[in-house]
Amino acid sequence: MSTESATIKYAEDIPEALYHLRTIENLSITAGCTGVNYSACPAFLSYPDSILSVRRIVEFKQIIKTERSIEFGAGVTLSQIENLPQKFPKVLHDAVCTIANRQVRNIATIGGNVCTQPMKMTTFAPLLALNAKLVLRAGTERMHIDKHHPSTETQILPLSQFDAVPAGYFLTRIRVPLEEWDVSIFKRTGPKNEISPLSASYVFLSNTQKNFLADLRLAFCGVFSFRNRELENSIIGSKLPLPQKSVQTFTEKAAAYFDEDVKEGTYNPVLRAQFINLVKESLETLTD
Repeated sequence: MSTESATIKYAEDIPEALYHLRTIENLSITAGCTGVNYSACPAFLSYPDSILSVRRIVEFKQIIKTERSIEFGAGVTLSQIENLPQKFPKVLHDAVCTIANRQVRNIATIGGNVCTQPMKMTTFAPLLALNAKLVLRAGTERMHIDKHHPSTETQILPLSQFDAVPAGYFLTRIRVPLEEWDVSIFKRTGPKNEISPLSASYVFLSNTQKNFLADLRLAFCGVFSFRNRELENSIIGSKLPLPQKSVQTFTEKAAAYFDEDVKEGTYNPVLRAQFINLVKESLETLTD
Protein backbone atom coordinates (compact mmCIF):
# COMPACT_ATOMS: atom_id res chain seq x y z
CA MET A 1 0.00 0.00 0.00
CA SER A 2 1.06 3.65 -0.26
CA THR A 3 2.70 5.24 2.76
CA GLU A 4 0.29 8.17 2.28
CA SER A 5 -2.48 6.09 3.89
CA ALA A 6 -0.30 4.59 6.62
CA THR A 7 -0.36 5.75 10.24
CA ILE A 8 3.22 6.52 11.28
CA LYS A 9 4.18 6.99 14.94
CA TYR A 10 7.52 7.68 16.64
CA ALA A 11 8.56 6.54 20.11
CA GLU A 12 11.18 8.34 22.20
CA ASP A 13 11.39 5.63 24.87
CA ILE A 14 10.13 2.13 25.70
CA PRO A 15 7.05 3.25 27.72
CA GLU A 16 5.91 5.32 24.74
CA ALA A 17 6.46 2.36 22.43
CA LEU A 18 4.44 0.16 24.78
CA TYR A 19 1.64 2.72 24.81
CA HIS A 20 1.41 2.73 21.01
CA LEU A 21 1.54 -1.06 20.99
CA ARG A 22 -1.43 -1.17 23.35
CA THR A 23 -3.54 1.44 21.60
CA ILE A 24 -2.93 0.87 17.87
CA GLU A 25 -4.16 -2.32 16.25
CA ASN A 26 -1.88 -4.32 13.91
CA LEU A 27 1.08 -2.04 14.57
CA SER A 28 4.30 -2.85 12.70
CA ILE A 29 7.58 -1.82 14.36
CA THR A 30 10.59 -0.64 12.37
CA ALA A 31 13.92 1.10 12.88
CA GLY A 32 16.12 1.35 9.77
CA CYS A 33 13.35 0.27 7.39
CA THR A 34 15.90 -1.23 4.99
CA GLY A 35 14.15 -4.61 4.85
CA VAL A 36 11.61 -3.44 2.29
CA ASN A 37 14.40 -2.99 -0.23
CA TYR A 38 15.99 -6.43 -0.07
CA SER A 39 13.93 -8.00 -2.85
CA ALA A 40 12.07 -6.99 -5.97
CA CYS A 41 9.18 -9.21 -4.85
CA PRO A 42 6.10 -7.01 -4.24
CA ALA A 43 5.36 -8.91 -1.00
CA PHE A 44 8.52 -7.44 0.49
CA LEU A 45 7.78 -3.93 -0.75
CA SER A 46 4.33 -3.52 0.79
CA TYR A 47 3.75 -1.40 3.86
CA PRO A 48 1.51 -2.16 6.87
CA ASP A 49 -1.40 0.07 7.83
CA SER A 50 0.32 1.33 11.00
CA ILE A 51 4.06 1.83 11.52
CA LEU A 52 5.94 2.60 14.74
CA SER A 53 9.52 3.86 14.42
CA VAL A 54 11.67 2.97 17.45
CA ARG A 55 14.88 4.38 15.99
CA ARG A 56 15.01 7.22 18.53
CA ILE A 57 14.94 4.96 21.60
CA VAL A 58 18.38 5.20 23.24
CA GLU A 59 18.15 1.80 24.97
CA PHE A 60 17.71 0.11 21.62
CA LYS A 61 21.07 1.44 20.44
CA GLN A 62 23.12 0.16 23.39
CA ILE A 63 25.67 -2.66 23.41
CA ILE A 64 26.28 -4.15 26.85
CA LYS A 65 29.12 -6.62 27.43
CA THR A 66 29.42 -8.80 30.51
CA GLU A 67 31.83 -11.57 31.36
CA ARG A 68 29.58 -14.20 29.83
CA SER A 69 27.54 -12.45 27.16
CA ILE A 70 27.11 -9.46 24.91
CA GLU A 71 23.70 -7.82 24.50
CA PHE A 72 22.76 -5.86 21.41
CA GLY A 73 19.82 -3.49 21.55
CA ALA A 74 17.42 -4.25 18.72
CA GLY A 75 18.23 -0.84 17.21
CA VAL A 76 22.00 -1.39 17.13
CA THR A 77 23.11 -0.82 13.55
CA LEU A 78 25.13 -3.37 11.65
CA SER A 79 27.97 -0.86 11.33
CA GLN A 80 28.11 -0.57 15.14
CA ILE A 81 28.76 -4.33 15.30
CA GLU A 82 31.23 -4.11 12.44
CA ASN A 83 33.17 -1.38 14.28
CA LEU A 84 33.44 -3.11 17.65
CA PRO A 85 37.09 -2.94 18.82
CA GLN A 86 37.04 -6.67 19.53
CA LYS A 87 35.55 -8.66 16.69
CA PHE A 88 33.33 -10.90 18.77
CA PRO A 89 31.55 -13.10 18.24
CA LYS A 90 33.69 -13.65 15.13
CA VAL A 91 31.05 -15.40 12.99
CA LEU A 92 28.57 -12.62 13.71
CA HIS A 93 31.12 -9.96 12.78
CA ASP A 94 32.03 -11.86 9.61
CA ALA A 95 28.35 -12.15 8.69
CA VAL A 96 27.64 -8.45 9.23
CA CYS A 97 30.54 -7.46 6.96
CA THR A 98 28.93 -9.32 4.03
CA ILE A 99 25.64 -7.41 4.24
CA ALA A 100 24.99 -4.86 1.48
CA ASN A 101 27.39 -1.89 1.73
CA ARG A 102 28.58 0.55 4.37
CA GLN A 103 25.76 3.00 3.68
CA VAL A 104 23.10 0.34 4.27
CA ARG A 105 24.91 -1.03 7.34
CA ASN A 106 24.88 2.47 8.85
CA ILE A 107 21.07 2.32 8.80
CA ALA A 108 20.07 -1.34 9.03
CA THR A 109 19.71 -2.82 12.52
CA ILE A 110 20.38 -6.25 13.94
CA GLY A 111 16.82 -6.43 15.25
CA GLY A 112 15.44 -5.80 11.79
CA ASN A 113 17.78 -8.38 10.29
CA VAL A 114 16.55 -11.01 12.74
CA CYS A 115 12.85 -10.18 12.40
CA THR A 116 12.57 -9.75 8.62
CA GLN A 117 10.17 -12.30 7.16
CA PRO A 118 9.86 -14.72 5.47
CA MET A 119 13.61 -15.01 4.75
CA LYS A 120 16.04 -15.82 7.55
CA MET A 121 18.52 -13.05 6.89
CA THR A 122 22.32 -13.06 7.14
CA THR A 123 22.75 -12.79 10.93
CA PHE A 124 20.22 -15.51 11.72
CA ALA A 125 22.57 -18.50 11.23
CA PRO A 126 25.41 -17.05 13.36
CA LEU A 127 23.00 -16.12 16.16
CA LEU A 128 21.33 -19.53 15.96
CA ALA A 129 24.67 -21.35 16.22
CA LEU A 130 25.74 -19.12 19.11
CA ASN A 131 22.58 -19.97 21.10
CA ALA A 132 21.38 -16.36 21.11
CA LYS A 133 18.27 -15.38 23.03
CA LEU A 134 15.72 -12.68 22.25
CA VAL A 135 14.39 -10.33 24.93
CA LEU A 136 10.78 -9.45 24.09
CA ARG A 137 8.48 -6.88 25.71
CA ALA A 138 4.70 -7.01 25.70
CA GLY A 139 2.45 -4.04 25.14
CA THR A 140 0.01 -5.29 27.77
CA GLU A 141 0.71 -6.84 31.14
CA ARG A 142 -1.53 -9.85 30.54
CA MET A 143 0.05 -11.00 27.30
CA HIS A 144 2.67 -13.71 27.62
CA ILE A 145 4.58 -16.35 25.75
CA ASP A 146 5.62 -18.61 28.61
CA LYS A 147 2.55 -20.15 30.27
CA HIS A 148 4.61 -20.67 33.44
CA HIS A 149 5.16 -16.90 33.83
CA PRO A 150 1.86 -15.34 32.77
CA SER A 151 2.26 -12.14 34.80
CA THR A 152 5.54 -10.92 33.32
CA GLU A 153 5.84 -8.39 30.50
CA THR A 154 9.40 -9.34 29.53
CA GLN A 155 10.09 -12.74 28.01
CA ILE A 156 13.38 -14.33 26.99
CA LEU A 157 13.04 -16.59 23.97
CA PRO A 158 15.81 -18.79 22.49
CA LEU A 159 16.31 -17.94 18.83
CA SER A 160 15.88 -21.65 18.06
CA GLN A 161 12.21 -21.25 19.09
CA PHE A 162 11.65 -18.02 17.18
CA ASP A 163 9.64 -17.76 13.99
CA ALA A 164 8.16 -14.28 14.22
CA VAL A 165 7.54 -11.69 16.94
CA PRO A 166 4.18 -12.59 18.53
CA ALA A 167 1.34 -10.08 18.23
CA GLY A 168 1.51 -7.55 21.03
CA TYR A 169 5.26 -7.93 21.55
CA PHE A 170 8.35 -6.22 20.22
CA LEU A 171 12.02 -7.17 20.30
CA THR A 172 14.19 -5.07 22.65
CA ARG A 173 17.53 -6.91 22.92
CA ILE A 174 19.48 -9.84 21.55
CA ARG A 175 21.63 -11.69 24.09
CA VAL A 176 24.61 -13.64 22.75
CA PRO A 177 26.78 -15.91 24.94
CA LEU A 178 30.51 -15.19 24.71
CA GLU A 179 32.45 -18.35 23.97
CA GLU A 180 35.81 -18.94 22.33
CA TRP A 181 35.95 -21.31 19.37
CA ASP A 182 38.96 -23.07 17.91
CA VAL A 183 37.35 -23.15 14.47
CA SER A 184 34.89 -20.43 13.47
CA ILE A 185 33.59 -20.43 9.88
CA PHE A 186 30.98 -18.23 8.23
CA LYS A 187 30.02 -18.63 4.59
CA ARG A 188 27.31 -16.98 2.53
CA THR A 189 25.74 -18.41 -0.61
CA GLY A 190 23.84 -16.65 -3.37
CA PRO A 191 24.47 -13.33 -5.14
CA LYS A 192 26.70 -10.74 -3.48
CA ASN A 193 25.00 -7.74 -1.83
CA GLU A 194 21.57 -9.06 -2.72
CA ILE A 195 18.98 -11.39 -1.21
CA SER A 196 17.47 -14.04 -3.47
CA PRO A 197 15.97 -17.55 -3.07
CA LEU A 198 19.56 -18.85 -3.38
CA SER A 199 20.79 -16.71 -0.48
CA ALA A 200 21.73 -18.53 2.71
CA SER A 201 24.16 -18.23 5.61
CA TYR A 202 26.25 -21.12 6.91
CA VAL A 203 28.07 -21.36 10.24
CA PHE A 204 30.45 -24.02 11.56
CA LEU A 205 31.88 -23.82 15.08
CA SER A 206 34.06 -26.36 16.86
CA ASN A 207 36.13 -26.68 20.01
CA THR A 208 38.73 -29.30 20.88
CA GLN A 209 40.04 -30.55 24.18
CA LYS A 210 42.96 -32.94 24.62
CA ASN A 211 42.72 -34.19 21.02
CA PHE A 212 38.99 -34.79 21.23
CA LEU A 213 36.13 -32.85 19.66
CA ALA A 214 34.52 -31.12 22.64
CA ASP A 215 31.74 -29.22 20.86
CA LEU A 216 30.44 -28.66 17.35
CA ARG A 217 27.64 -26.50 15.97
CA LEU A 218 26.18 -26.21 12.49
CA ALA A 219 23.58 -23.75 11.22
CA PHE A 220 22.31 -23.09 7.71
CA CYS A 221 19.56 -20.52 7.19
CA GLY A 222 17.86 -18.84 4.25
CA VAL A 223 14.31 -19.54 3.14
CA PHE A 224 14.48 -22.16 5.92
CA SER A 225 16.27 -22.48 9.25
CA PHE A 226 18.34 -25.59 9.95
CA ARG A 227 20.19 -26.62 13.09
CA ASN A 228 19.96 -30.07 14.64
CA ARG A 229 21.52 -30.74 18.03
CA GLU A 230 21.16 -34.50 17.62
CA LEU A 231 23.30 -34.30 14.51
CA GLU A 232 25.90 -32.19 16.31
CA ASN A 233 26.02 -34.55 19.29
CA SER A 234 26.60 -37.54 17.03
CA ILE A 235 30.20 -36.50 16.38
CA ILE A 236 31.10 -34.76 19.66
CA GLY A 237 33.67 -36.81 21.56
CA SER A 238 35.40 -38.07 18.42
CA LYS A 239 39.17 -38.39 18.53
CA LEU A 240 41.13 -35.87 16.47
CA PRO A 241 42.30 -35.61 13.80
CA LEU A 242 39.16 -36.97 12.19
CA PRO A 243 39.68 -39.80 9.69
CA GLN A 244 38.24 -39.30 6.22
CA LYS A 245 35.72 -42.07 6.89
CA SER A 246 34.27 -40.07 9.81
CA VAL A 247 34.04 -36.98 7.61
CA GLN A 248 32.13 -38.92 4.97
CA THR A 249 29.83 -40.58 7.50
CA PHE A 250 28.95 -37.30 9.21
CA THR A 251 28.42 -35.52 5.89
CA GLU A 252 25.96 -38.20 4.80
CA LYS A 253 24.23 -37.98 8.17
CA ALA A 254 23.99 -34.17 7.84
CA ALA A 255 22.31 -34.60 4.45
CA ALA A 256 19.82 -37.05 5.95
CA TYR A 257 18.94 -34.73 8.85
CA PHE A 258 18.59 -31.83 6.42
CA ASP A 259 16.15 -33.83 4.31
CA GLU A 260 14.19 -34.75 7.42
CA ASP A 261 14.01 -31.24 8.89
CA VAL A 262 13.65 -29.05 5.79
CA LYS A 263 10.57 -29.67 3.69
CA GLU A 264 11.32 -30.64 0.11
CA GLY A 265 9.94 -28.26 -2.47
CA THR A 266 10.29 -25.19 -0.25
CA TYR A 267 13.82 -24.37 -1.39
CA ASN A 268 16.06 -24.51 -4.44
CA PRO A 269 17.89 -27.91 -4.54
CA VAL A 270 21.14 -26.02 -5.16
CA LEU A 271 21.06 -24.99 -1.47
CA ARG A 272 21.10 -28.60 -0.33
CA ALA A 273 24.13 -29.37 -2.49
CA GLN A 274 25.90 -26.28 -1.16
CA PHE A 275 25.14 -27.27 2.43
CA ILE A 276 26.61 -30.76 1.94
CA ASN A 277 29.76 -29.32 0.36
CA LEU A 278 30.16 -26.75 3.14
CA VAL A 279 29.81 -29.41 5.85
CA LYS A 280 32.45 -31.59 4.20
CA GLU A 281 34.86 -28.66 3.73
CA SER A 282 34.40 -27.56 7.34
CA LEU A 283 35.01 -31.03 8.78
CA GLU A 284 38.20 -31.36 6.76
CA THR A 285 39.66 -28.55 8.91
CA LEU A 286 39.64 -31.17 11.70
CA THR A 287 41.52 -33.82 9.72
CA ASP A 288 44.92 -32.10 9.76
